[in-house]
Amino acid sequence: MLCYAAIALLAGAIGETAPPGSAKPVSSSLVEAKLSKVTEITGQPGAPCVCDDQGRVMFDGSFRLLFSPLRTLAGVRVRRAISYDQASARPFTGGEYLLLIEHRHDGDVIVWKNPLTAGLCMEDAEIAMYHLNDVATKYPCEN
Repeated sequence: MLCYAAIALLAGAIGETAPPGSAKPVSSSLVEAKLSKVTEITGQPGAPCVCDDQGRVMFDGSFRLLFSPLRTLAGVRVRRAISYDQASARPFTGGEYLLLIEHRHDGDVIVWKNPLTAGLCMEDAEIAMYHLNDVATKYPCEN
């Protein structure tokens, strides 16, 4: 099981989600965005890590991804870049993604991301919960 998780991380797992936060969302947006910057944050406090039991990094490292919105597909319009921290192989800039962003009182959080070419690969219940039925038909899951 750990092997499959590691492979998914190294491959830039499709349909990744952020860990659930304690703050409840006020609203949400589905955004088409471009990965515009990647910064290595390996070893920084709070950085995600695929580490061994002594805390040594087992795979490439931890990175802060900065996404620049191209257009808002559903929900509240997003105008500012948003970051997302992940432990993985070093991602390449320039790729386009679908991002589900929750707007919370304590800030915006990317709760789901997927390469644009893969489509909106979410469970039907999630699509309904975020009111994305119309968008799901325009961006079908390509798994």
